[in-house]
Amino acid sequence: MPSISKPAWLLSLGNGRYAAVGQLHLTHLLTNPECFNVPHSPFYCQQVCVWQGNILPVMNLASRLAGQPLLQQGECKTLLGIVAFQATQNQPPQYGGVLLDDMPARIDVTDEQATELPEHPPGWQTLSSACFEHPDHGPVPILNLPAIFSIPTSRENLLT
Repeated sequence: MPSISKPAWLLSLGNGRYAAVGQLHLTHLLTNPECFNVPHSPFYCQQVCVWQGNILPVMNLASRLAGQPLLQQGECKTLLGIVAFQATQNQPPQYGGVLLDDMPARIDVTDEQATELPEHPPGWQTLSSACFEHPDHGPVPILNLPAIFSIPTSRENLLT
C-alpha cells in the first residue's frame, strides 16, 4: 500500500536549526514585524507583536534551543510566522509568532520518514511531538505548538 503524504511547512529557525508544522498551522507571514519588548520575560520570548487586534507572543526557538539569546535586546528578525494551535480539543484556536530566518518551504512528509528526535540540543524533547528525516536537513522535529506557547509551571521550566 502506498504511503500517504501529509503537507507541512519546513521552517528555518536560525542558527542552523529546522523544524516543521502542519500545513494548516502556519496561518500568516509578517515581514518586518513591529515587535514590542516585554520586561522580565524569558530570553527566548522577550517580545510581542500585534496581529489582527491580538497581542501575540514572539518565540525565538533558535535562542531557546541554544539556551542563550541570539539577538540583541530589542532586535526583531524580519520574518515572523504566525502559527495557530489548540491547547485542547473543542477550544478556539490560539495564535503565536515564531521568528524565522527564511521563507518557509512547502513539503510533503510520509510515515516512512519518521525518525528519532535529535539528542542535541536537548530542548527538542519538550518542544516537539515527532520527527522526520529530511533529505537535505537530516532529522526535522515537528513542533508541539501548545507546549511551546504554554506558560511554564515553574522557574526551572523557563530554560527548557
